[in-house]
Amino acid sequence: MKVPTLVHDEFVLTESRAIMMYLATLSNSPFYPTADLKKRALIDSRLFFDATNSFVAVKNFAVSHKIIL
Repeated sequence: MKVPTLVHDEFVLTESRAIMMYLATLSNSPFYPTADLKKRALIDSRLFFDATNSFVAVKNFAVSHKIIL
């Protein structure tokens, strides 16, 4: 299994969402605002939606169809 990993200087970070959030904050991306906490919270809620909803459904489908064990 491959795990998304970012190495920045001596800092190691895993998990794709955490990496996206880190890079967006590091680069001051307008798509991940730091000045407006409410906008950022809405973005975070969308980023984490699939982790608690879609991922479970996809995993259950894959297991039931013997795509993964």
